[in-house]
Order: sequence, then C-alpha cells, then structure tokens
Amino acid sequence: WKARDEFQEQLMSVDKALEIARTSRQLLALGDQGDRVMGAGPGDSPEIARVALEHFPGLKVAVPVYDPQAVRTAREAGENATVRMAVGGAFTHSVAPLERDWTVRKLCRARFTNIGLYMAGTEADFGDAAVLTCDAVTVIVTTMAPNVHDPAFYEAVGVPLASQQAVVARAANHYKLSFADIARTITVDTPGLTAFKPHQFPFTQARPFYPLDIVQWSFAPLECNKVG
Repeated sequence: WKARDEFQEQLMSVDKALEIARTSRQLLALGDQGDRVMGAGPGDSPEIARVALEHFPGLKVAVPVYDPQAVRTAREAGENATVRMAVGGAFTHSVAPLERDWTVRKLCRARFTNIGLYMAGTEADFGDAAVLTCDAVTVIVTTMAPNVHDPAFYEAVGVPLASQQAVVARAANHYKLSFADIARTITVDTPGLTAFKPHQFPFTQARPFYPLDIVQWSFAPLECNKVG
C-alpha cells in the first residue's frame, strides 16, 4: 500500500515517441495503448497518424486503421487517385476521424502469415485493404479489425519496413516479441476504448477509491490464533 503510487503507469506521449523516430537510425514500432485490438478495441484510431501529420511533416509513419467505408471509397476511386475523405473514428466516439486528401497507393488483401516470435506461423486476415498516403504518412485501412502485432503485415500490404521510420502495432505488449529484432518498441499513451484512464469515467457510486481519490488507510498486522 505504501508503494501504490509507483504502480501508476506513465506511458510515453506520441509526440515524444515521434521525436525519437525523427532522429533515430532505428525503426520504431509503436504500440497504440488506447486502441488495442489485442485488448478488444476496434482499431479505428488514426491518432498517431494525426500527430505525425500535424507536428512532424516529412516523417515516414505507417498506421493500420479499421475503416470499411474508407476501403470502399478507395476502391471506387481506384489506384493512384487522390480523394478527400475522413479515415478512422467511425466506431470510437472519443476519437475524431482524420480528414485529408489521400492518395490511393495500393488496393490489396491484408492476408499474411506471422513471422515473429508471437504466434509464429499463424495466418492472419484483416480483409480487403487500401494503402493511403498523405505527405509522408501511410494509413492502411482495412475491412476487418487490424490485429497488427507482427511485422509481416506491413510487407504483405506493400509497405516495406525499410521505407518507414515508425510503424504502429494494435497491441501494448505482444508485438514487442515479434518486433524486438528489427525495431525499438515503445507503447505510447493514446486515447481510445482500451486506455487505462479511470479518471475519464464518471464513477459516482463507489467513492472514494484509489487512484481517483486520496485515500488514507492504515491497518495493524493481523495476529493469527495459534493452533495446537
């Protein structure tokens, strides 16, 4: 109990992580804590792409985003077309869609076999996909929740890891096993349904409780009755 404050998780901000990516010679794999498909999130947050576009022009960042409508729009437009549309934020109300002029670089199927240590050899399929670019940012929109935790995903959709400075995983921990040999892994603080932020919820009944409230609690050691 005395050490309770030490258990408060302090994740790195997206801005700080992308600043590292801008100056690093090593690829960064960023775990999206707030929208983890591994944690039952929909994977529709474009937040990391938004920060990259607004604060880090020219930084090569690739982000998977669940957005069936964006895939349909991209397919209607065709490869090499540029379309004004919003991507992401269709399922998570606390996350805003990212509207930009997107160029459709590739239409494909996001199907591949995991090559990393976690679930190696297992086939994954995230449905039809479209690779969209704006400035140096690449967003891969999919028709199924992109449970991305393996580097094979990016190679399968035609986004070589060697072409990027940072890529995003839809997991907080599992992806570290599979990216460990090829990237520096950092789980970042992002908004979404799987963020560990109890202060964002309007708890009104079970109050007070820590860490939302300052709770003073002391107790004496319990003496057990000796038997025999």
